[in-house]
Amino acid sequence: MKIKSSRLQQIIQEELSHVLSERAEELFVVRVSSSSPFSGTVTSYWPSNTEPFVGSKAEAEEQVIKAKEGPIPGKPSRFARDWRAVRLDLDRMQPDDPMRSPLAAARDAAKARTHNPDKNADGALDAKELEAIAKNLER
Repeated sequence: MKIKSSRLQQIIQEELSHVLSERAEELFVVRVSSSSPFSGTVTSYWPSNTEPFVGSKAEAEEQVIKAKEGPIPGKPSRFARDWRAVRLDLDRMQPDDPMRSPLAAARDAAKARTHNPDKNADGALDAKELEAIAKNLER
C-alpha cells in the first residue's frame, strides 16, 4: 500500500497534535482566599474574577509577584495577603460555581495560546515548527 507524501504529512500532523495535547502541562491560577465571620470564605482570582489569569506554573509565580506588589516599587501592597499559584482543577469545582465559566474560558484560551504547533496558522507544519515539536518531545 502506497501513501502519498501529503497524506503522510497529514497523518504525522494529526499524531503530533494528539501527542502534544496529551502532554499538555498543568495549568495554574493565581488566587487568594479570605474569610470573615460575616461573609464566610471568599476566593478572589488575579487580576480579576471576570478575566482570571490561567497559565503555566512559572507564569503563575510571576503573576503572584505582581499581585503582591504595591504602588511603591519594592514595597509589598497592604493587600498582599496569601496570593498563591494553585493548580486549576475544574473537576473539583461545583457545577453551579459562578467562577467555573470564566476559568474554563481562560483555560481554553491558555491552551490555544501555548499548545498550537501551527504557529503561523497556515494550516500546515513547516520545518521550523516540526523542529520545535521535536525539541518539546525530547524534554
